[in-house]
Amino acid sequence: RKQLKKDGLTLRRRMTDLKKRVAELATQNTQLADHLASMCAQADEDCPSEYRTRHFRSTMDDAYDYLKEIGYLK
Repeated sequence: RKQLKKDGLTLRRRMTDLKKRVAELATQNTQLADHLASMCAQADEDCPSEYRTRHFRSTMDDAYDYLKEIGYLK
């Protein structure tokens, strides 16, 4: 019975730790999305499309698609 109580406390503590980690990851994801969106916007402003390589254009498209997919951009 004492072991069950101890396991319950351990489980509660672990759940609390996991919730904190999920919150940290959500914050980090938002920060990364902010940086990615800013970098894409700067690249759009600073590098005319005729000077972009195929790889650069493809990566920019992928970045914008990802930002839309996660709901960062509409």
